Amino acid sequence: MLQDKIALVTGGATGIGKAIGLQMAKNCAKVAIASRNLSHLAGATAEFEELGLTVLPVSMDVRKKHDVERAVDEIVSKWGAIHILVNNAGISGLSMIDDPDDSKWFDILDTNLNGMYLITKAVLKHMPDHNGGRVINISSVLGNSEFPVTPPTAQPSMAWLGSPVPSRWKSLTGASLSIPSVLAGWTPKWPPKG
Repeated sequence: MLQDKIALVTGGATGIGKAIGLQMAKNCAKVAIASRNLSHLAGATAEFEELGLTVLPVSMDVRKKHDVERAVDEIVSKWGAIHILVNNAGISGLSMIDDPDDSKWFDILDTNLNGMYLITKAVLKHMPDHNGGRVINISSVLGNSEFPVTPPTAQPSMAWLGSPVPSRWKSLTGASLSIPSVLAGWTPKWPPKG
């Protein structure tokens, strides 16, 4: 089904991203998995290789433009293009409005929102004629709900959904580019205990 397609999955070394990457590879795609955690990359790569799947581990921090561009160039140098981008990299945590330290808030914004922008912008340059190209944005169901444990930092993951940017990119790159968003539900680490 995905024969000859090249996919990049950010946050692809663990959790939802790894599961997406494995499924794409099982469907004959060449899959690049990106993470800023080298030990996670090594573990995931071994898992792909044990199954005989095509994988390219790429060290990348989506918060850093030069890192994103280097990683995308690495994939394109090896495989020639990127047909599918899965924007899955994201972090969570509590950042309360009365906390004097704003670093967690800005780290979440830089990863979950600005990182998605930077990687999408870099990949679109290498999506051949954008024919049948896919940019799949993974967001959090927490950003679209009001659970008692929902931190305010869950909201940035939803900012992309209300943004006019995806539709503008689609109009600039051609009608055959698809940019869906997926609201991921609970994973084994959720809901938090206690």
